[in-house]
Amino acid sequence: MNTDSPEKLVALVQSLNLVPYFKAHPERSIFEAAKDLGLSPDELVRALERLHCSGISTQTQDLIDLSYELTKGVVIHDDQGMDSSLRLTPTEAGALLLTVEVLETMPGLVDRSAVASAAEKLRSIMDDRSRAIYDGIAEHSSATEDVQYRIAQALHTKRRVQFDYWSASSNSTSTRTVDPARIFIRGDVAYLTAFVEQYGEHRNFRVDRMRNVEILAEPARPRTRKLQFSSEDPFGFRDSTTATLAVSPDALWMLDEYDMKRQDETPPCPAADDQKAWVKATMPIGSTSWFTRFALSHADRVRVLGPKDLVDAVHERAQVGIQRYSMVDTNKS
Repeated sequence: MNTDSPEKLVALVQSLNLVPYFKAHPERSIFEAAKDLGLSPDELVRALERLHCSGISTQTQDLIDLSYELTKGVVIHDDQGMDSSLRLTPTEAGALLLTVEVLETMPGLVDRSAVASAAEKLRSIMDDRSRAIYDGIAEHSSATEDVQYRIAQALHTKRRVQFDYWSASSNSTSTRTVDPARIFIRGDVAYLTAFVEQYGEHRNFRVDRMRNVEILAEPARPRTRKLQFSSEDPFGFRDSTTATLAVSPDALWMLDEYDMKRQDETPPCPAADDQKAWVKATMPIGSTSWFTRFALSHADRVRVLGPKDLVDAVHERAQVGIQRYSMVDTNKS
């Protein structure tokens, strides 16, 4: 039974691929080669040491022979026939193809020709059955890809853009004219950060909520020097209002879905009409109106505990809804 771990196999392949690399680039120093190969100098040295002990047997004449110095190149004295890089198996090619497919639709990638070429080379390694399976797994949305491409073009050409945007906070669609500043990805969702002259500030827009994107002739003024961006907190939730909630034990999936943080240091919250213990959690919110709709739409599984202004806002909105239903019932009677 083969007990070699995937990590060991990766390390072995990494070492063996150094032979054709240094035969093609004997002048590259350890530091230059490490940069080329995406390794640290220490990792590359360890790979060379593994390589120096590799061969078809433990006999000296059957081992790969090489010499190196940190500031100079690596000399391969005996390659033991390892003069070409190891090829990917069809399974490895398929796994890599899925990654390339994602990269091909990534926003901000203006020229997709290199990625498309790599994808075709990977497909050539696979048989028809494997190719059909992996192509079937990869999902594409032509509408979203078109939006992403136009946004990327606008950033590349530094042009202002106009688009129709559905806002979750107001539950409405409006036409926006913005100056694109950057694209970032949070989870599996792409966002555009752009300066909105109407409000005099930068705002974030979900790319999949944009429609009818048009690149305008006017040059963009994204005011990137004023842009305060943190990859750890791209939406500025650290400075936003935090709601305290009680979440039903049957809906704990919402903790991950809506970026809630479970408060383990506090006792569970018992519900008046339920013998089960509800879980206390906090959730950052960017808009009171959005949160009010969110709380009411999940009223069977989420209860707002604080702060008081949010509790009051949800209560008032609920009362308005009840009154409207009462008016409908009165008119029917």
